[in-house]
Formats: sequence, C-alpha cells, structure tokens
Amino acid sequence: MVNRVLALYEENLALRLKPSRLYAWKKAKRHLLLPIVYVRGFAMTGGEIEETSADPFNGFNIGSTLLRTVWTGETARHVFESPVLRLSQPPYDYRVAFSDGIRGLGNDQKQELRAWSTLSPTEEAETFAETYSPFAILAIYRYYDAASRAFGAGTRPGMETYGWGLGRLIVDLLDCTGAPAVYLVAHSMGGLVARTFLQNKTVLDDSNSATKGRCSAVAAVVKRGARSTDHAGGLDACPLVGPTLLYVWDATQWN
Repeated sequence: MVNRVLALYEENLALRLKPSRLYAWKKAKRHLLLPIVYVRGFAMTGGEIEETSADPFNGFNIGSTLLRTVWTGETARHVFESPVLRLSQPPYDYRVAFSDGIRGLGNDQKQELRAWSTLSPTEEAETFAETYSPFAILAIYRYYDAASRAFGAGTRPGMETYGWGLGRLIVDLLDCTGAPAVYLVAHSMGGLVARTFLQNKTVLDDSNSATKGRCSAVAAVVKRGARSTDHAGGLDACPLVGPTLLYVWDATQWN
C-alpha cells in the first residue's frame, strides 16, 4: 500500500513538472510575480562585513541539504536550492538585480531593467508573450557595502541610513519596472531595516527631489516577511557580552 501511494506521489510530481503545467501555472499567476527585495541580517565583525560585501547575493544564494521525515515515517533527503536559485528557475523565472549599496539601483542596472520591462515579444513567441512578467525582479539590497572598506567608508552608518537606502531601492524599482507593488523579505536585522523605512517618517522624506515619493514607496509594499528579527530589542539576549563590545559591533542599534 505504501509503495502504491509513493508511486502515485511520484507520478503526480512528474506531472506537475511537465512544461504544459508550468506554462499554465505561470499564465494564471503572472500578475502575482512582483519585485521582491531581499534584506540580509546582522554582520557582527569587520571580517563578516567584508565577506558579505564580497558575495553578490549577500548569502541568499546559499542553500542546504537535510534529512527530513516524510509523511510515510521514512527519512528522505531534502534539497533546498536557496531562495535566489529557486525563484530564478521555472515557473517563476525571476531576474536578479543588485542595489548600488545604499544608493538604490546603479545606472547600468536601471537601463537593463527598463529594457526588460519594455520588451515586445513577437507573434512567433506567443508562449513567451503570455507568460512574460516584466515585474519578476529579485533585488538584493546590499546595504553593507556602505560599511565595507572595499566599497564604502569602512564605518557603520546608522539604522536610518540603511532604511533610507531601502527606500531608494524601492523607488528605483517602481520607476524602472512600472510595477504596482513590491514584496519585502528580510532576515534578522534586515527586518529592523525594513521597519525603519516603513515606520520612520524622517527616512526618505519628500523634501529631496532625488528621493521623492516615500509615501508611494511605502504604500507599494504589499507584503513584508521577517525571519528571526528581534523586534523587542536584542541586548538582553547577550548577557555574556560586555557593553563595550556591543558598541564596537554596533549591536546597540538593535534596541
């Protein structure tokens, strides 16, 4: 009986992965494929900041392989490719973009996204035309570039600066793609960066013509997800770490 159920499961899995099924899914769901902004977590030491900045994806390209207990009671190997790799494959087919540190999108990146969003598929490419999603952009917010010795000043800006840069990135994404909304996905301290942008009215205000549109950018965030973010403050979670080190590593901003 168990073998029969497993056979049916494998048959169903194979059916779901057929090109016709993938095509039908994307055609029905492409209006949900909006830009996604990934915001990474806390990098404690200077070495971790440099390591983060050296990785184009800030760690979101790292996957994992684990043993999981399936519904039959048996163990099976589970491969999670990583958020970036999974979303860049069918049926999602997200295009990856990178922020210019805290300065939003660079000029070359803007030109690429504008060209992508204005593609005019030919009649011969009918399948592509029906599933093409100009808003399917996965943007990595590389805010630690500003604190890197290689790409920035080598000193940590305040949380408001990180939030300001996130707003710049969202404004640029909306402008380049014409997307009606964006999703925010954050890990650890990245969730606080997102909150700073969403809740602090002094971040990315409308007084600067280069960054106008804060209200529209905040309103464009239709969904926000934060994983392992200490919204209540993190100093109490580190009783063995001296206060001096907390200031050195800038962990006081968690409160």
